[in-house]
This record gives sequence, C-alpha cells and structure tokens, in this order.
Amino acid sequence: MFSYYMKRIYSSAVFWGCAVLLAIVMIIGCYWDLSFARKSVQPVLYCFLVTNTVGISHALAPIVAAAPFLYFYVEEIEKKAVYYQMIRSSKKAYFGGQIAAALLSASSVIIVTLVLFTVICLAFGANWGVNPPLASYFRGAFFEDLMNRNGFILYLIYAGAMVLYCLPWTLFGMLTSFFTRNKYMIIAMPYISFMILSYLTELLSVMWLNPGMTLLKAQMVREAYGGVPFALVYNMSLAGVLALIYYIASQRRIRHEGL
Repeated sequence: MFSYYMKRIYSSAVFWGCAVLLAIVMIIGCYWDLSFARKSVQPVLYCFLVTNTVGISHALAPIVAAAPFLYFYVEEIEKKAVYYQMIRSSKKAYFGGQIAAALLSASSVIIVTLVLFTVICLAFGANWGVNPPLASYFRGAFFEDLMNRNGFILYLIYAGAMVLYCLPWTLFGMLTSFFTRNKYMIIAMPYISFMILSYLTELLSVMWLNPGMTLLKAQMVREAYGGVPFALVYNMSLAGVLALIYYIASQRRIRHEGL
C-alpha cells in the first residue's frame, strides 16, 4: 500500500502544484530582500528566515504539505476503496502504509519546495554568506560559529527543521475522517489544527508548545544546541502519538464493521 500511495502522489499534479505554490509564497515573502533593486546581495538563510517570520509561508506550510496525501485519502473514503484494498492487503500493512505515506508525502512536498526556493534565491544572486541582520540574529547563539564558517550547512539545518515542522499535520486530517466525511473539513484540518494550537499556546503563554518554535526562530536559537533537539523531539513525538491513535482507531473501526 505504501508504494501504491507514493506512486499516485508523486505522479499527481496536486503534489507538484502544492510544492510550486508554497515556493512562490516563500519567494513573495522575501521578495524585497531578493529584488534586483537592492544593492547588497542577501544570504539564502536570511531570505528563509524573513519569509518564515514576516511572510505567511509558515502558516500555509502545514496544509500545503498535507494536501497531496489527503487528496487521495479523501478519494478513497468517497469511493469506499478501503474495503477492496483490505482484501489485497493485511490490516497492519494497509494502515501502516497509510501512515508512512502520509509522513513521506508531507516531507517530500517541503523538500521539493525548499529546492525550488533555494534555486530561485541563488538565481536572484543570493549567497551562503552573512549580512549584518543575520550576524546580529545569531550573535551569542549556538549557531554563531557555524554561521561564520559554513552558511550552507546552517541552511540545511533550518531546512531540515521545516521538514520536521510539517510532519504531524497530515495526521490531524486523517483523524478528522473518524468524525466527518466532509472532504473540505478533512483537507482543511491541518491548517485549523495549527491555528488552534498556535492560538492556545499564546493565550496560555506556553510558547514552548507553539509549533512555530520548532522552526528555530526567535529565542529558540539561544537554547541548547540551537533548539534542534527540541524541534526533533516535539515534532516526532506529536507525529508518533497521532499516528498511534490513528492506527488503533482504524483497527477498531474495521473490527466494528466486521472486516
């Protein structure tokens, strides 16, 4: 089932369209810094931080990353294909394949997006160096030395953080299917979940639980190892818990329906 999902996703216009859309939104978010009208060339990492802080790409990324998989997931629900797929595969393989495909699909969308974003930035003349705002941002932080020695490696770390950041949200949409078969609600749930979680953490002043912190922004850059362990544990734990809930709930629903 895993390979079946991935072949459909990678060959779909939805997957590539989502990646291109998010790349365009990211470029728009930092266009002033990339513009040929600017006399100074800006680092790629600086453009990345600007678009994920000032722009809307960080809020749009969860739903864009989730959309390709959820598009086919909703299609299966509407056609009730699960009953036919269950004949050809075991329950464990079927639901395990769904979860693995959901996570890989979300990761792939972001990876393709970041490749496009990076290529466009470089085409505009961006580099792997350091500018005054970037130097000030990382001054005294864990990554200050790495920034001065190898900006490319630091950019890869931030790119990896964005991939991790987008992992859990597809699973919110999948869990929504237990309560409603409305395809628009299922596809929109990653964004809704992100906004609710962000709002609640700000309302309760528990910023450590704000998903945006895992993009290694703001005070997170001054935490242990630049916040990378926190981002890894936070997103992997959230994705793991949601995946486990989905797997158990799916098994029980299938048993209840007599399959």
